[in-house]
Amino acid sequence: MSADNIREEIRASLRRLRRLGDEGRVVMAEDSWNTEWHDSRVAVEIATAALELADAAMLWMHTLPHPDGGYPPIPD
Repeated sequence: MSADNIREEIRASLRRLRRLGDEGRVVMAEDSWNTEWHDSRVAVEIATAALELADAAMLWMHTLPHPDGGYPPIPD
């Protein structure tokens, strides 16, 4: 796993979230713990803005190889 791979995952997530939002398929859970996120349109806008910011922040990141010369998997 490299920073570039993670950035590609972020960009893919951004595309998928935009598509779901554009299709009107995102709704917010009505839960007593959800005290801030009631409007799905606003939540999607904020989430996409955060993903765009992460994408931009990672644009110039490079990943140094592991001391053994490879890129070992990063555990979840």
